[in-house]
Amino acid sequence: MSSLSYFTPAREEELLWSGNAGAASGPQPSTLGGEEARRFYQSLIEEGDGEERRGMEQRGRENRRGRRAGQHVQASRQQANTTSTTTELEGLRLLRCAQEGDLSGVRGLLSRGVDVNFQDSWWWTGVMCAAAAGQRSVVRLLLQQGAAWVGVVDTQGRDARELARMAGHSGVLEELDHYGSPQDCDRPGRQRGQHNHYRRETQDHQDHRLVTD
Repeated sequence: MSSLSYFTPAREEELLWSGNAGAASGPQPSTLGGEEARRFYQSLIEEGDGEERRGMEQRGRENRRGRRAGQHVQASRQQANTTSTTTELEGLRLLRCAQEGDLSGVRGLLSRGVDVNFQDSWWWTGVMCAAAAGQRSVVRLLLQQGAAWVGVVDTQGRDARELARMAGHSGVLEELDHYGSPQDCDRPGRQRGQHNHYRRETQDHQDHRLVTD
């Protein structure tokens, strides 16, 4: 006896389930609620603010570096100007000490590195000042320290020997002749000073004045 198989139609909800089986097993779409959306956009805003702050800090550091560089250049210029002024004042003090016969003052200035051949605006040197004033011991000290006098003249073409001769200081003439040949002073083309200074008209050596402000 054969058995009968009965076909049972599927219900509508079962058909729907079997047709969407694959879709049901996949990831389900999700939507952001109001609170999640607010936190999301708030994080974006905070990230943008952080980048802006970092950019401002970077620009601030660069500006500070630029200001420091400018201040360094300005300080260097001020230091150079101060050094130049100090060098000139020290040189003028050397000339005054030489003129006044201040041996200890001359030694002290030379020990601090003042140029033994410093010249003022009239191209006078320490040897010239000492020679014109008859300070033989100062002339000797300066010459021993390497001061030049042969061929070194002032704005009127006078050297230390001529200044000493005009003032009648025979002892100074002896010191100068011991350290240099007077004939060398009369050679053509003798130099007019060893430093660059402006030419200025002067009177006789007795009217020469040293200024040390």
